Amino acid sequence: QENVYKSESINYQIKDYENELKSEYEKAITQYYNSSKNIEFFNSQMDKSEEALSILMVEYSTKSNNFIDVILLKEKLLEYEYQIEKEKVSVNMSTALMDMLNSKFE
Repeated sequence: QENVYKSESINYQIKDYENELKSEYEKAITQYYNSSKNIEFFNSQMDKSEEALSILMVEYSTKSNNFIDVILLKEKLLEYEYQIEKEKVSVNMSTALMDMLNSKFE
């Protein structure tokens, strides 16, 4: 009887471990998906901001005003670049985690 309980206990521990791995894998997939979507979003925001910056630069060069707007828009572009790099790190970390978890299932 004691051996049966030990065997059941081990089976429950294995099942619990498998469930933890599956949960971690699902979190990694979600993180990967969200970060990929964020990269797309920030890239589109950068494109729009770069267009706006071009217009502001032409206006600034002809009228010599709106210098603050140019600087603020440049700052926004740097912020988008930072966010893109941050999301790329997140994608890479998610990918590495999924690879590691896949190797544990094999």
